[in-house]
Amino acid sequence: MREDDLPDGPDEDMTAPTVNNMLFKDILMNGGNGNSNDNMPLMVDVEEDDIKLLGGDVLMSVENENPSIKFSESGNNLVNESMSKTIILKLLGMRIGFNSLRSKTLMLWKTNQLFQLMDLENNYYVAKFRFIDD
Repeated sequence: MREDDLPDGPDEDMTAPTVNNMLFKDILMNGGNGNSNDNMPLMVDVEEDDIKLLGGDVLMSVENENPSIKFSESGNNLVNESMSKTIILKLLGMRIGFNSLRSKTLMLWKTNQLFQLMDLENNYYVAKFRFIDD
């Protein structure tokens, strides 16, 4: 575990927030909304946006001793569609812990659905949303 992943204060714990003690099955079946009265989205890793590339969609080669990866038009379209709901965040100024950033993001953006937040290190994060409207 890295130093940035540690809780920011003594009263913060390292568990993910739950909404009205929902069961994991309810989260999966209802997209995280369940029967919750709370409008705040629950943070869950959602991997439904996996890109399925076929053998002909990717051409890997070496050009002038440098590796090269080329995508077909359909492969490019799949990647572009997936990335259209993704934002790369660069934090400027003071460092902030992952849990604090997640909490502040939930409070400020008030998204309609779940989203993923991933630490890329060096104060870069990726926020991946389910819907473009978020």
